[in-house]
Amino acid sequence: MSFLKNYINADTEMLINSHNIEFGNELFAVLPYAYYHYKRGSLESTMSAAGTESLYYFSRQHIINTDSRHWANINKCSVPNVHVNDFTGDGEWYAPPYKIKYMNRRFVFDKPLYIVANKYNQEWNSDPVNYLDIDVLYEIFTRLKDYTVFYNRVLPDRLCDDQVRMDLGEHKVLRRLCPWVRYVHEIPGDYNTNQLMLYANCDNFISVQGGNSILASYFGGRNIIYAVRGNELGGFYDKLHLLSGCKIDHVMSYDDLIDAI
Repeated sequence: MSFLKNYINADTEMLINSHNIEFGNELFAVLPYAYYHYKRGSLESTMSAAGTESLYYFSRQHIINTDSRHWANINKCSVPNVHVNDFTGDGEWYAPPYKIKYMNRRFVFDKPLYIVANKYNQEWNSDPVNYLDIDVLYEIFTRLKDYTVFYNRVLPDRLCDDQVRMDLGEHKVLRRLCPWVRYVHEIPGDYNTNQLMLYANCDNFISVQGGNSILASYFGGRNIIYAVRGNELGGFYDKLHLLSGCKIDHVMSYDDLIDAI
């Protein structure tokens, strides 16, 4: 992955700057590259968007870029989209061991954890495509009563990117229909740190196309990914096991998702 050398700031040899690219590209390209240099002792500092401190826990100095994320920022560092390029995991790439780092006693429950990660926003300047609607969420949660279920859809006030978030309206409905479900955004404390700690104690995930499917793949176990559109359908999901040895099941319909559970 020699092309990732373009992330290095020319003035500070080992300042690795994400340039606030899309979250998914950062998770799969920048973070493993930064951690590779941390492992070999050549990482001096890192820079990325607000809220990324816990992701770069290994960095000696992590600098926050307060600008918004934007998909076009990938052009600032001339890095190919990791979703559409051949990749084997060889070279300057080593996935940070988030499960080991963030495993804890805080999020331990009587029943095993199951995390359902969703999104609902404009995609490709049009209506949402890759998301779980209220009906399928209800079906999922009903089937997972034997688990401690956490639902995770990042709320707009916790985001720092350019995507237009829309109102799915699921929280009010699901609180009434599925009172056993808990919500990641309601955990007190830093959202991203809580998210990493919760995921680290979990081996069962349902996620959708985009960054949240990549994040869930960092924690081993099994990740069922619902995706019906996007460059990832060209074979990218076959690569996600490289992050942690996780088992990936990609589904393209709600019926197949329910059957996979």
